[in-house]
Amino acid sequence: MVRLNFARFRSTRQHMRNLTALATACAALLLLLAPPHNLRAQSKKRRETSINRQRRNEQTVKDAYSHRWEIGLSGTYMRTDTGHNQRKTNLDGYAVTDTYYFNPKWSVVADTRGNFGGARVFNNPYNVYDPLISEFTFMAGPQVRLYRKARWAFSPHILVGAVRGNFSGGTKGLPSTLLGIYPDGWRAAASPGVNVDFNLFPNMAVRATPNIVFTTFDGSLQTNLGVNLGLVYRFGRQK
Repeated sequence: MVRLNFARFRSTRQHMRNLTALATACAALLLLLAPPHNLRAQSKKRRETSINRQRRNEQTVKDAYSHRWEIGLSGTYMRTDTGHNQRKTNLDGYAVTDTYYFNPKWSVVADTRGNFGGARVFNNPYNVYDPLISEFTFMAGPQVRLYRKARWAFSPHILVGAVRGNFSGGTKGLPSTLLGIYPDGWRAAASPGVNVDFNLFPNMAVRATPNIVFTTFDGSLQTNLGVNLGLVYRFGRQK
């Protein structure tokens, strides 16, 4: 009888040891799986920082693209035709743009440009080479801001209007047509392009504008590739 009780006692004792070992193992596993308090705090802090950053970006976007007006001033480069059977030449100059925004996406643009350079004139009996020429464009048209973020914005536009070509100012009094250059005068012009803005501040950005300028001197179509680079200033607020 005593042996039986002792055996039962030993069995109960072994069972308790097994339960204790199992409980210890479970506790250790939970400690390993549960993140420490500082990690939970860091995770919460990261979530709060991400939310705050998103709110700041949303406010920056709102501040940058809720202006009513933009004024841009740029330097220009254009590769252009100057006459029939003449080589293309490089013109440099300026561009001034005024933009009125109906809302953060849609606007209308007024654009004025002046480009200056020398015509590529060769092998003529008048000893006139590289005469100075100039082109002035006055155009306007719609613009849409397709992409707007805190730092970047992309806004394609299409402008139409007129161009004034001055091709005889440096020809020593000769008609420009004698040198194979287009005649002076007003002609129709158009220019598709896209404004690429990098925001320095909500009201100021660096702007690059790759574009094409179509002109119609002497009844033919000229395709002139160019790019403008400068600054844009924003002011006023949309209601």
